[in-house]
Amino acid sequence: MDRWIDLHCLDADVFILVANAESTLMQAEKDFFHKVSQKLSKPNIFIINNRWDASANEIEYINEVREQHLQRCVAFLVDELKVCTRTEAEGHVFFVSAREVLAMRTKANLGGDPHSGPPGAATSIGSPLSAVAYMAEGWQDRLVEFTNFETVFEKNLSESATRTKFAAHSEQGKDVVNRIRTIMENIYETTVEEKDAAVRCRRLSQAHLEEVRARLMKTTQAVDEMLHASLARVEAQVASALNAEIRRLSELVDSYSRPFHPDPALIHVYKRELNTHVERELGRKLTEACSSDILNEVARCEQLMMNKHAAIVSEEACKNRILQLVDPTAFTPEFHLDCRNLCANFREDIQFRFSLSLGTLFQRLSAQRRSTNSYHWTQSDGIPSSLVNSSILPRSSLTVDLFPSLMSRSAVSTVIVFGIMFKAVGWRVLAVACGIYGGLYLYERLSWTNKAKEAAFKRQYVDFASHKLRLIVDLTSTNARHQAKRELHLAHKKLSTEVENFSDTLVEEVKQLDSDINRLDFITTEARKLKNRANNLGNILNKFHETFILNPWDESN
Repeated sequence: MDRWIDLHCLDADVFILVANAESTLMQAEKDFFHKVSQKLSKPNIFIINNRWDASANEIEYINEVREQHLQRCVAFLVDELKVCTRTEAEGHVFFVSAREVLAMRTKANLGGDPHSGPPGAATSIGSPLSAVAYMAEGWQDRLVEFTNFETVFEKNLSESATRTKFAAHSEQGKDVVNRIRTIMENIYETTVEEKDAAVRCRRLSQAHLEEVRARLMKTTQAVDEMLHASLARVEAQVASALNAEIRRLSELVDSYSRPFHPDPALIHVYKRELNTHVERELGRKLTEACSSDILNEVARCEQLMMNKHAAIVSEEACKNRILQLVDPTAFTPEFHLDCRNLCANFREDIQFRFSLSLGTLFQRLSAQRRSTNSYHWTQSDGIPSSLVNSSILPRSSLTVDLFPSLMSRSAVSTVIVFGIMFKAVGWRVLAVACGIYGGLYLYERLSWTNKAKEAAFKRQYVDFASHKLRLIVDLTSTNARHQAKRELHLAHKKLSTEVENFSDTLVEEVKQLDSDINRLDFITTEARKLKNRANNLGNILNKFHETFILNPWDESN
């Protein structure tokens, strides 16, 4: 049946169910039209109850039988097939007699008057039906109803076809268009709201990003100034501590208790171990004096840097990472004083020299004179004061320089000098002076023990080492400054990197918001276009519905 319907009924405009008025609608007939209604949307169906003339013999029940057939046909069209309303269904059910209409049309074709009465004993009517001698009572009503059926059928054939083919589809199309328009309006309104929210969020994120960059720049400048001042304090502190230790160097050297021996080989070992002792103890004392203060200074700067950088970011997780990023206890300043190399050129002088010998006296006088001349040479404008009084300097310098030369003369000169002195003061005074001089010489010579040699050695070493260590005060303090600077710059770099990572996150957020805004703008544009197209399509369907579906039916009604 489905195949037969597909082949012959899909293009049908009107369906006519010819039922036998002497019985009810058959189930096979109902099944057929159920199949048709599934294939077509609201097919136009007419029900013709034929052989209604057979009910003329039961005139007293004719109205009840007609009403019963009418209700069954209406129920079939309305309740089962759902192809029309009850009022429309009553206009689609007719009660006729095809035999009577055929007889009347045959009489008219033979030249008779179809309205003059029954055809009587008409013969040769061109039908396989046998001629009837008369028609049943009420044939005029049945003939009129058949004529009404033909009129309604003719008038509604094309209109019904249009409605059958397009009415339901038009309604479905308008419903689809309305739903699409509603969906597009909702999408448009939602995307517009989301776009506005994304634009506001993007504006806030961009402002936040610029604020983070500006605050990072200001923080970097402030940190640089803070580090410069802090490193200057570290350098000054190390220099002060090292100068203090240099001033106490004699105590450190005196604390060295290794036995001293004047043998050159043993003195070499003694100097090497003394250098090691001084280097170790100076480093330890310098570490004790400066390490805790430097650590406190570095920790204070790192804490300030962490607080400043943590104040830039807004996320709590990032704040916590910044506050835990730097460990101040990981830094340990190191002080290395290479006394072995500094004092490698130290040459001790532990030979006995009488303090009142002429050579020693003239050496002291020369040393004092050289110090005085050096002082005068360094006066203002760089002009030595000795040049101002040129008559004094040559005489005094000449005197100092002549005495060593005189003392280096031969024994004859010495005898001459003593002779002159003997005649000037007498032999007794000269003998007493010589005795005192010899006693002093003997005392000093006997006092020149290993202990005295060790004291002289250490005194000379302290003078030499102090001079060398003062030369590296600036180097040592600068080295400590560089250690603290490296640690602080490394911490600053880590903190800046963390803030820059947060800034990069904001940059990615801004880029994502830009992408979302572009996507929402595209969706908004497309939704507006689709909504306009739905409106146009809805107007077209409404115009089609009014022109081809509603108006013809209004005229027919």
